[in-house]
Amino acid sequence: MLDEFSLIDFIKKEFEDKSGFIGDDCAIYGDFLISLDQMVEGTHFIFSKFPPNYLGKKVVSSTLSDIAAMGGIPLLLFLGVVIKKDVPFKWFRKFLVGVKEECIRYGIVLAGGDLSRGENISITATVIGKKNNGRVLLRSGAKIGDYILATHSGGFACLGMKKLYEAGFVKSSFLDRDVRKFIQPDALIDIGKFLLESEVVNSCIDISDGILRDLKNLCRESNLSAILFLDELDGLLKGKSIKRDIFLKGGEEYELLFSVERGQLETFQRKFSKKFDNVELFLIGEMIERKDFYLYSLEKGDVKPFFEDGFDHFGGGIDEK
Repeated sequence: MLDEFSLIDFIKKEFEDKSGFIGDDCAIYGDFLISLDQMVEGTHFIFSKFPPNYLGKKVVSSTLSDIAAMGGIPLLLFLGVVIKKDVPFKWFRKFLVGVKEECIRYGIVLAGGDLSRGENISITATVIGKKNNGRVLLRSGAKIGDYILATHSGGFACLGMKKLYEAGFVKSSFLDRDVRKFIQPDALIDIGKFLLESEVVNSCIDISDGILRDLKNLCRESNLSAILFLDELDGLLKGKSIKRDIFLKGGEEYELLFSVERGQLETFQRKFSKKFDNVELFLIGEMIERKDFYLYSLEKGDVKPFFEDGFDHFGGGIDEK
């Protein structure tokens, strides 16, 4: 059975990809960054539970998160929307209001797209951005000894999804931090720029499928393994409303996971906190040379392979036949 990683490897091989484009947050064409994201009814959202204006907002911010992960500057947005038969125009109008508000917020232009009819709602967003002074952050840039950090605390969007789908959306729902995190994530454009301009961040990825899954992506593209500092992580999470399991596995966060040059951690943290005093940084682990497995854990002095994983769109696998 083929999982998501196997399918990506198959695509790379089938198209003889030598560009290095496939496998990063964006493709690079000259000075331009190009990325595509999808939201499919029943997989990413439940139609009857997810407010259309917030769905429009999330489509934009989640796609722009790929630009943020590369330290880039967003420019243009294209939308392909498949609308099912029984959707009223007022739903579509509210959806577009959300899209428009986020375009204004991030200073981008909706430049075109496509509309079609189908059995379920499906939204495909393509964003075009540009490099920051001719430079980008890549998933493949991590080095042995780099420290691994993440912005904010993971898992809250996962909790918000559960609350939203169990109780439904009411006006007061937006006051709940977890629900707000799920329905209106921020694209961390300014933080991505800061990471790039710091010149001590070697790799970066946005967290869409959970820290564990996306850390594996960093490891794959950098041909390294990683050690998770579980004791330190438990200390950081002590007193918070989030458990380690949800913190590491929860998806839909659109935070940034990145690696910092060894020996530069304290200086970086000090400068980051001065610039973003409302953003918490979490030290996750350390990059090590490539071993038999991508992830290892350090807990109570014991290092061993870590087999837990985040979200996989093809978790059940696809038959190779």
